[in-house]
Amino acid sequence: PGMVSNAVPRLRRSAGGTVAPLKIQEGYDGDFAVAVTAASSTIGPILPPSIVMVIYAAMTNLSIGKLFLAGVVPGLLMGAVLMALVLAYATARNYPRDTWVGFPALLRTIVAALGPLGAPAIILIGVVGGYFGATEAGAIVVAYSILLGFIYRELSLKRIVKACQRTALNVGVILFAITAASIVGWTLAVGRVPQQLAMLISQYGDSQVTVLLIVISVLLVMGLFLDGLAAMVIMVPVFIPITSALGVDPIHFAMVVILCIMVGAVTPPVGILLLISCQVGDVPYREAMRMIWPFVAAMLAVVLAVTFIPSLTTWLPEALY
Repeated sequence: PGMVSNAVPRLRRSAGGTVAPLKIQEGYDGDFAVAVTAASSTIGPILPPSIVMVIYAAMTNLSIGKLFLAGVVPGLLMGAVLMALVLAYATARNYPRDTWVGFPALLRTIVAALGPLGAPAIILIGVVGGYFGATEAGAIVVAYSILLGFIYRELSLKRIVKACQRTALNVGVILFAITAASIVGWTLAVGRVPQQLAMLISQYGDSQVTVLLIVISVLLVMGLFLDGLAAMVIMVPVFIPITSALGVDPIHFAMVVILCIMVGAVTPPVGILLLISCQVGDVPYREAMRMIWPFVAAMLAVVLAVTFIPSLTTWLPEALY
């Protein structure tokens, strides 16, 4: 309670609201709110549309449509596992809960949310339809969001300036972490560490499952120190020849890599999503570091399920294609 009471005034002074600050204001512990926000943020790049999948498809010449479909079941599974964990924590800590207000209220909420839900629809239609790329999608969604802010009378020029100032500070911290991670990635590339790892995997990996487990281990360790996209760009070209020789389905392997990257995005010390959530929620990073590990364990359970059950990723693309 003391932590919450100290955090609420700072959060109220900030323009706008996001999930983590709102949960802190409602009485949830700050470290829990930040951990939930960071962990659930990994579901976005797994479910379509996903910029990570677009980049992976461009690197490997895989079908972006098949990749999008392959992420549906793992994304839903990830959401279910995280919801179960949140339910366990909420019950154990006796967190406040909202009362069910009925389907009419639910319908009104859905109608009210149609405007904001247009943002992901713009991304999905634009990127998948080939009308614009990821960068253009970001610019268009920002313009669309600003327009909605003025329509809903929740945005003004003064708030836009404050939002830009706060964004500049938050992005500065995040880019500093990415810069440090990029230096590590450059060092690994110059030292030909990926090629040496590939040789070791080729020597000791004699089955699909063994190789995939080694790949997962490597990516998880790299995720502790590297940005996920950097790790993907460095390691995927090295891993693909090995997995292809063993007959690993390329769509299945792509989802294993993407899931590992998402786990790395929340694992300290260089957990970009966790860092962003701490910046937004105004919660010390060291507190969130202790709380994030149960969520990491839950996400790893999904990674292993996808690894041992390839049909979780290949069934839907095969059925629709």
